[in-house]
Amino acid sequence: MRSRKLVVGLIVFALLATFVAVEGARTIHLTQAANLSTIHANPGQLLDVRLDAGWTNVFSTDQSIVTPLARIGDSTSFIAVFPGKAYLRSDNGLKERCLALVCGWMVEVDVG
Repeated sequence: MRSRKLVVGLIVFALLATFVAVEGARTIHLTQAANLSTIHANPGQLLDVRLDAGWTNVFSTDQSIVTPLARIGDSTSFIAVFPGKAYLRSDNGLKERCLALVCGWMVEVDVG
């Protein structure tokens, strides 16, 4: 009887783990068009940021909530880690010659 409960428990655990992995595996793709928007992500969800040439140093304002994973070519990957809010930001290197909203890219990430 005890081993049967253990087997059922393991099956339920495996199904829940699979559901969480599939839910978190959906990648959110962000481009310049996402500027000044708010996106909602689940813990474990990937964020892929692809900005045109000239945009530099995409970063998270709170790496305990949204953590950078890798930068490959023009793509920077992040993972939503814990519930909370963080911003992904970048600039195009022309701070002295343009307005702040024109030169900056920012997306609010609400992890929940």
